[in-house]
Amino acid sequence: MVTTPTLTLIVAALVPRLGIGHQGGLPWKLKQEMKYFRQVTSQASKPGHSNAVIMGRKTWESIPTKFRPLPNRINVILTRTGTDALQGADGAALVAHSIDDALLQLQGKLVDKIFIIGGAEIYNSVIKDARTTRVLLTEVHAEGAVEMDTFLDFPWFNEENAGWARAPRTALQSYIGPEIVLPEQDISEGSFVYNYSLFERQE
Repeated sequence: MVTTPTLTLIVAALVPRLGIGHQGGLPWKLKQEMKYFRQVTSQASKPGHSNAVIMGRKTWESIPTKFRPLPNRINVILTRTGTDALQGADGAALVAHSIDDALLQLQGKLVDKIFIIGGAEIYNSVIKDARTTRVLLTEVHAEGAVEMDTFLDFPWFNEENAGWARAPRTALQSYIGPEIVLPEQDISEGSFVYNYSLFERQE
């Protein structure tokens, strides 16, 4: 029996407007959040399996060359152009032209979880896909104004009974695994305070 793969979005956003970027870059450098992202996306729960991370071309090219591909994960790049236009992708990552194509290429590989890691256009498209069942959202609060020009289009975040629900902390811990320690309190870095949350699609 072939099971339909599920997708998990993982993203940090400034709440409540869900801003995630400015002029093509991240508006912050949150070391603990980056560690959390690395741990969650790298750690497979099934022995011998790897997680997959699916990203757009711009997200791939925003990763410093020395960190490409993201280690211990199957890297998949979504692009409308040919592979010749991709920097450093040759042999280092799978290249797909749609989510369906990406999932097709992952068939037959020992894949545990499949994460969508950006950018905004892909987040805002894949959130509408019924196969997207979870959003791992780092909710960021800022002390002052933060310039943003890129936002998540998740209307349900600020609405009740909109098809998604915030899951309890125990569900988040269960999903990411016991090896990853969730902080008891909000994390403070510079002028930002943030915490980790899980939202689940409601049937």
